[in-house]
Amino acid sequence: MTGWRMTDPTVSSYENLFELAHFLRLPHSDLEQLFTRMVFNVAFMNTDDHLKNHAFVYHPEDDRWRLSPAYDVTYALNPNQRILRVSRALSVSGKRSGINRRDFEPIAERFTIRRSGEIIERIADGIPLLDAEMRALDLPMRIREAVMASVGLEGVGKP
Repeated sequence: MTGWRMTDPTVSSYENLFELAHFLRLPHSDLEQLFTRMVFNVAFMNTDDHLKNHAFVYHPEDDRWRLSPAYDVTYALNPNQRILRVSRALSVSGKRSGINRRDFEPIAERFTIRRSGEIIERIADGIPLLDAEMRALDLPMRIREAVMASVGLEGVGKP
């Protein structure tokens, strides 16, 4: 739609994705959903959140664009490998690693995401559910520990 190369770090940012959504005149609820997905991807280590994993759907009946349903949303690291540094596909406030709660604030302010704090807390509240689900699936402790060591949001707290 834009011609942006997903491998080009100068355009691979959530800010550009929000700009495109704003340009397409998506309803504000879709901008809030995009914000939720951004926070989720950071908190749950979906580092494979490149531009091609976000899409918009055109609705000709009312001549409107909408955010597509979420897809390809998954924990993207191999918990059997000891990975010390992870870089995201899309940057947040110019950062691809070490992203914290304060890094979401400029995006929330710029795109008038009024409930940004609530959204961040709701995502953070879901982190213990991941551990509970991994326990229910009887995943090995070393896998659970590796995953749980990598998820979370600095400035929001870990389970």
